[in-house]
Amino acid sequence: MQRYLELQPLVGELQARLAAEDGFGGLYLEYEPYRIVTLVTAEDLDVRAALEGTQLAELEPFIETRFVDVAEADLERALTTIDASSSVELVQGEVDIRSGTVTVWVRTPEDAERLRSWIDAAEASGPLAIPSDRIVIRLGAGVTLDADSYGGLNLNKQVDGSPECTSGFSVEETSGGRRNGVTTAGHCAN
Repeated sequence: MQRYLELQPLVGELQARLAAEDGFGGLYLEYEPYRIVTLVTAEDLDVRAALEGTQLAELEPFIETRFVDVAEADLERALTTIDASSSVELVQGEVDIRSGTVTVWVRTPEDAERLRSWIDAAEASGPLAIPSDRIVIRLGAGVTLDADSYGGLNLNKQVDGSPECTSGFSVEETSGGRRNGVTTAGHCAN
């Protein structure tokens, strides 16, 4: 495992190098067995050639290339377009490069219907970077916090004024009444 952690900076460098290439679809890691899965949308993108003559050649034994029909950049562009251009407020959205899909969560069935209609119209007129059947709409309530609380806020300070403890994720408790709060980061004292 230590060896794989040592390779992480090289994996990041490989991803940056490939991202500049036409035909790069994305990259992710698998750990059992350890593989660097590179996704390509064009057969002429030779991932191993990008390694030759560089220190990235250390990664060669771990590279597995898979062909996909939708690139990560197109999935991200579609999610951004939906979020910015549709009149439906998204609770959340995510890109899954493994399945080549975008999943968005909305609050109500009516929002889901309105968003599906907008997506179909957007596909017909051209602003979506992916086919509409690659977009999954789900219902989700989401969290609306009443206070300005979010991760990274200073919760208390040390004598010198530096943060001793910061907030983590925003949370909502719904059992026994509704309460909002934040988790604390692992470096906080009890």
